[in-house]
Amino acid sequence: MLPTPLTLATLPQHMLLVEGGEFEMGGKTFLLNAEPVQRVGVSSFQLCRYPVTQLLWKEVMHRNPTYFCGAQRPVEMVSWLQCQEFLEQLNALTGGKYRLPTEAEWEYAARGGRYSRGGKYAGGNQLDELAWHESNCLSETQPVGLKRPNELGIFEMTGNVWEWCEDRLHNNSNEPQLDRIGPHQRPFLLRGASYSGGTGYGIAVRDQALTPSSREIGFRLALSSQP
Repeated sequence: MLPTPLTLATLPQHMLLVEGGEFEMGGKTFLLNAEPVQRVGVSSFQLCRYPVTQLLWKEVMHRNPTYFCGAQRPVEMVSWLQCQEFLEQLNALTGGKYRLPTEAEWEYAARGGRYSRGGKYAGGNQLDELAWHESNCLSETQPVGLKRPNELGIFEMTGNVWEWCEDRLHNNSNEPQLDRIGPHQRPFLLRGASYSGGTGYGIAVRDQALTPSSREIGFRLALSSQP
């Protein structure tokens, strides 16, 4: 059972600081090219320990588009554009500046940031302990927070639902980069894989959505750190 449900009232306590740093981004994956591995710098930011749940989505949007219903399950069947509508409403209600994470932020946090132990998946090498995937999920999403978190205390950055990133496809290069964001004309990036497969490819797995109206995807909240 999720100790403290993700709601408007509890959201601030679920936003975790991810201290900035540099990391080796990318790796071998069989879905969308994530090579060559490149050195990327990320500024400090905050990331939610869980994907956005249906409980929080309904509290903000007053409806639930999800196929696999359950208050503590991640919201899915939402497009990138619907995420932007949610963020606009959430920020109006809270006075915050919540957003989607960039792909670089997402992978840096999934790897454990400064505290990374170099696991194949987000949090280590034991897939069943860390993720809902095609062999243990009963062919549907599951409530968040039931698996073991990664080094930063963030849950399920491998498996359960694919997650939208703020930016678009960015081809890796050998040049060091800081807070990289993909070109605006490229497809949108998805990270983390889902309950239905892809997790076995490891933490670098990525996919793309050709339009921002693509659905069957969830997301996670980020905040830029205050100066």
